[in-house]
Amino acid sequence: MHNDNSLQVLALDAAKSARDRASTPEAAPSTLDAVMTMLYEVPLVLALRIPKLMSETGTFSPLERTETRQAIVEKSGAAFEGAVAAQVAAIAALLTLQAETMSGRLMPWHVFGAVDAVVAAGLAPSVERLRANDDRLSRER
Repeated sequence: MHNDNSLQVLALDAAKSARDRASTPEAAPSTLDAVMTMLYEVPLVLALRIPKLMSETGTFSPLERTETRQAIVEKSGAAFEGAVAAQVAAIAALLTLQAETMSGRLMPWHVFGAVDAVVAAGLAPSVERLRANDDRLSRER
């Protein structure tokens, strides 16, 4: 069995490791990064994709509309992956905040960081797909 001191040490270690992970920019992209990337990339991808989609409207068979199918599959996959990533990040944030609360080191602004991490994790698959689409469609021009 654990005594109170060992639980407190475990909680402090968990809170410190989570804070260290959140302070590295590579490990913790922010929501602002994702939103700014989307604001920049979405018009580019739309400008490159819309002519391809329009050219596919003359195709009778839905199976031959490759760009249309790819767009639908990518968006549904990114939405599913984003939902799962947000759930995982929410559980990690919950455990981190709980450990900080138990150790007495919870500061109010840590909650904002946890929310930011959850939203950024949910947006990450969409941003990845968006960048990949920009690269692919730019090469095909």
